[in-house]
Amino acid sequence: VFDATMVQKDPMPVFIVDDPTDVLLYGRSSRESFSNMIDLCSGMGIGTIGFQAAGMVPVCAAEWSPPLAEAFRSMHPDVPCITGDIASKETLKCLYKAHPKPAVVMCGFSCQPFSSGGSQRGAEDTRSNTLHAALRAGYMLRAVAILLECVQDASSNSMVRQQIEGFRDQCGY
Repeated sequence: VFDATMVQKDPMPVFIVDDPTDVLLYGRSSRESFSNMIDLCSGMGIGTIGFQAAGMVPVCAAEWSPPLAEAFRSMHPDVPCITGDIASKETLKCLYKAHPKPAVVMCGFSCQPFSSGGSQRGAEDTRSNTLHAALRAGYMLRAVAILLECVQDASSNSMVRQQIEGFRDQCGY
């Protein structure tokens, strides 16, 4: 639910759902949910080829860079690719419209904040926000699993560990 207003917490949450509110309604996940993949920060779709070789079925993708989104579309003409920021409600709504069922979410989040070849500024680099956006998108899209890819140094970064562990604990992943 986007932009609903909570008016009561106890004994159970009550929300006002009006015109500016958007609700993404999902059914239960199925065995098929674990084979379908939504590719976030997809680039031109090279990773998608590998996941297809492993038996995954790409159902939609999102890429913020128009030239990379166009390259994705040319490499994967049967897979809808939304050009937009995965932190945007509008992009998530478009992904939902393209595939309104639970699926595996894959995201290669920005490596520059953590890479030895990049800035290594971690949380001080605005590009590090792609991790939070990917986790939020996975939650809002009812991902049955979230696969994250980045450089090795990201796995030991305190901000990355904190966000992933907090997400795991709050959302039950």
